[in-house]
Amino acid sequence: MLSDRARGFIYGIVGVVIVSPDALLCRLPSPDEDYLLITACRCMWICLFSTLTSIAKSGGAWTLLRQARAHIRPLLLIAGCSTVTGLGFPISLQLTGSAEALLLISLNPLWGALIGWRFLGDVLPLRTKVALAGAILSIGLIFSPRVISGAAEHTSPRPNRLAGDLIAIGTGVGLGGFGNAVRFCRQRHRELPTQVGQILSNAAAASVCMLTMAATSRPFVIREPGRFWGTTCLMGVVINAAYLFFNVAPKFINAAEFGIICLLEAVLGPLWVFAFIGEAPSPWTLGGGTLLLTTLAAHELVTLLTTRAQTRKAPTRTQSVVELPPTMGVEPSQLAAAATLASGAGVHGDGSSRLMPGSLRSDCDRVDDAVKSTCWDHENPLGPTSKVVAGERV
Repeated sequence: MLSDRARGFIYGIVGVVIVSPDALLCRLPSPDEDYLLITACRCMWICLFSTLTSIAKSGGAWTLLRQARAHIRPLLLIAGCSTVTGLGFPISLQLTGSAEALLLISLNPLWGALIGWRFLGDVLPLRTKVALAGAILSIGLIFSPRVISGAAEHTSPRPNRLAGDLIAIGTGVGLGGFGNAVRFCRQRHRELPTQVGQILSNAAAASVCMLTMAATSRPFVIREPGRFWGTTCLMGVVINAAYLFFNVAPKFINAAEFGIICLLEAVLGPLWVFAFIGEAPSPWTLGGGTLLLTTLAAHELVTLLTTRAQTRKAPTRTQSVVELPPTMGVEPSQLAAAATLASGAGVHGDGSSRLMPGSLRSDCDRVDDAVKSTCWDHENPLGPTSKVVAGERV
C-alpha cells in the first residue's frame, strides 16, 4: 500500500513526463508557419479541453457559470497572469533554443518569492537570496557567448533568439505571479474555481495573437494543415492531461517537493527536442543550465528540510500527552476516552459536549477526576509516570 507522500510523487512525476514533450510539439510545425498562428490555435485547443474538463469536474455547465460569476474579479487577476504564460511559453520555444527557453522559464520559483515579498509581505529567507544570486550568474553564462563575441542576431539560425530569451524570462515572471495570485485569491475565496482562470487566459491569449496578426497584416495561412492541426491539437491534449495530475499531486506533497519534481521538465524537454530534431544545446547553455538547476534544486531541498524541521517542532492538534501515575488503576479504555476528550474529539465547535452513553460518560468523569487529583508538585513527584499518547500507553 503506497503512502500518501509516495502517491503525490508519482502523480507529480507522471504529470511532468506527460507535459515534457510540449517543447518538442511547439517545434514540430513547419518553420514556414507563423508562430502567432501556432500559438493562437494551441491556446484555442487548450481552452476547449479545459472547458470540457471543468464542466465535467463541476457537475455541469450552469454550475461552472455560477461559480465563475460569483468569483469574477479574482478569476480575472489569475487569468491575467496566466495569459502571460500562455503567450510566452510557445512563442519563446519557437524563437530561441528549447534548452534556453525551459531553463529561463524554470526561474519562476525565485520570481514568485520576490513577488510574494514585494506584494504579499512574505519574508525573503537567506536561501532565496543566495539562490537569486546563483540564478543571475547562470543567466549570465547562458547569455555570455553573444555578449563576448558580439555576434549579430541575423547570423544565428534563429534570428530572434534574444527576443525569445527575454520572452522566456517574462514567462517565468508570469508563472511566479500566477502562483501568488492563486494563493492570494484562495485565502479570500475558498470555493474559487481556478480552472476557469485557465479557460479565460487561453481565450485571451488566442485573441491577442489573432488581433496582432490582423493589426500587422500577417496572412492567416496554414502551410501544412495536417501537420499543423495535429501538433496543435496534441498540445492541448498534453497540457490538460498533465494538469489533471498536477492538480492532485500538491494534495499529498508540499510545495517544495512539487517544485523539485517540476524541475524535471527543464531536463526532459531538451532531450525530446534533441532526440527528434537533433538540436543540441551549446556548451554555455549546458554550463549555465547545470548551475541553474543545481541552484534551484538546492533551494527547494533546503526549503523542504526547513519545513520538516519546523513541523516536527510545532505541536499537533491531534496528539495530546497526559502524565498519569501507573498505579492509579485506570483502564486503557478509560484512558482512550480521556485522550479523545483532550484532543477535542468530544467537543463541538461551539464548545458543548457531545451526547455520550452513560457508562462512557462515567468512565470519562472518573479519568477526569483522577487527572485532576494528580496535580503534584514537580519537585516532589509521586513516582515514575507513564505517557499516554492518543489513548495508548507507551
